[in-house]
Amino acid sequence: MLRKIGQLPEEIAIAAEKYAPHRLISYVYELASQFHSYYRGHYVITDDAALTQARLALLGALRTTLANTLHLRS
Repeated sequence: MLRKIGQLPEEIAIAAEKYAPHRLISYVYELASQFHSYYRGHYVITDDAALTQARLALLGALRTTLANTLHLRS
């Protein structure tokens, strides 16, 4: 999921270059699908405070990426 988040600038560039805004929606869908798979298999809140903070940071990055990408489409 973190790799996918890191691909956002490249996806934006490709979408702009090819006049293909639908690529951004596909990107959001794929990222949301990865999150769904991750969330089904991992607890975010755990007994390990460091692990919990790391997972919360990952989800924060995900939220920001999804919001920014969807904002581009409006």
